Amino acid sequence: EALQASETTMFLTVRVATNFCYDDFSLYYSSNMIIQLINNNFSYEMEKLTMAFFPDRKITVNPDSYEGEEDIITIEQKDDPLSLSARFHDAYAEEVVEAVDDPELAAGRVLYRVLSDVTGIRLQWGILTGVRPAKVMTKHIDSDGEEAAKQYFVHRLYADPKKAELAAIVSNAERQIMDTTTPESISLYVGIPFCTSRCTYCSFVSESIASPRARKLYPAYFEKLLEEIRVTGQIARHRLCGRRHTVYPYRGADQRAARHHPRILRLLPLQRGDLRGGESRFHHRRQAPCHV
Repeated sequence: EALQASETTMFLTVRVATNFCYDDFSLYYSSNMIIQLINNNFSYEMEKLTMAFFPDRKITVNPDSYEGEEDIITIEQKDDPLSLSARFHDAYAEEVVEAVDDPELAAGRVLYRVLSDVTGIRLQWGILTGVRPAKVMTKHIDSDGEEAAKQYFVHRLYADPKKAELAAIVSNAERQIMDTTTPESISLYVGIPFCTSRCTYCSFVSESIASPRARKLYPAYFEKLLEEIRVTGQIARHRLCGRRHTVYPYRGADQRAARHHPRILRLLPLQRGDLRGGESRFHHRRQAPCHV
């Protein structure tokens, strides 16, 4: 009864979306969460992974002091043999680090297991944070083959099998593009950080496309972006003539953003790789004549 109606609604939404329930509300409404790192410095990855489970909680890594009422996650590294362990509430997990393994990944796995045990949540992308999954998939396909790479995603990164399959599909599509590039090729990244949703592994700066804060940023952001595209085009013009290129837009560049700021419609042809506008294609193509 002490919770405001809006807070109750938010909690019920989380319960329905993730299909889990707690005996009390403290797991969501305690003031802070503390990550205590012992004999390791994996602060960035551990914080991001914890945020994927608790997006609405304030999380602090190794604070100088705390009040004693916070939820505390402990991640400890031990030597001889090298091992990582994690503890949260009554959940505990430990893993001996194999010679070919990365201790930080092992820390992510034990943290994932304890957080998943306590919350009941299974993240579709597992412990992947702050990276493009297809890039990781490509690395393991090159070293071990596609089937082994997908198994690695499922059993070592805790990704859902459907996401592992998706990462492999994207990796193979990217490879077809990269196989046509030359040292003179140009790849252009267009940053439009307004998204309808946020991937759990994403560490990019972004805003919800529906938020009032984002709408205030649209006019100035897109004006500057259009200007940067014009300047970049002038610099790259002599290199683009007769050469292959790709354009990669941030995911937010979609029709929803266009509705909020009509001038973004001028950018939509970039989504498939055509710097000149007109027909959209997402693959390398030759530019002749050269107009940017």
